[in-house]
Amino acid sequence: MNTILPIYHIGLIQAWFAALLVYRKPNKGVADNLLVVWLFIIGFEMLYSLLRACLNFA
Repeated sequence: MNTILPIYHIGLIQAWFAALLVYRKPNKGVADNLLVVWLFIIGFEMLYSLLRACLNFA
């Protein structure tokens, strides 16, 4: 098993969980909305890297 896969899993879950928490926060400002977008982008990058790693090592 590749040792980087758990790091991608943890990063993906943490980024999307943090984005969900900020998204559900009442009285959001512009900075909060930008943070949500940024965290989703980080999550998608982690997902892309995870899929690439899984397909290369399968």
